[in-house]
Amino acid sequence: MRNEARVGPFTVGGQPSEDDLRRFAASGHSTVINVRMPDEEGQLDKTTIDAVGVDYAEVPYTSATLSAEHVRRVREAVDQAGGTVLIY
Repeated sequence: MRNEARVGPFTVGGQPSEDDLRRFAASGHSTVINVRMPDEEGQLDKTTIDAVGVDYAEVPYTSATLSAEHVRRVREAVDQAGGTVLIY
């Protein structure tokens, strides 16, 4: 995955491929949080992500639209995760 970095219990990076998600799930990641805008190119659909077997949350924002509500929703998804989290 492009620009992948591990920060404590989180992995952050660019848009993952379906193979990237399978690899992350196999390595123990339990939750994927997608912060990209829905119209960004290369998005995977929820059905594909569900088939990989990870929990999924969408919290789309940009640097111009980021709000306390976005932060709250990301924290909520992290708090509910049963393992490590991928944020992209």
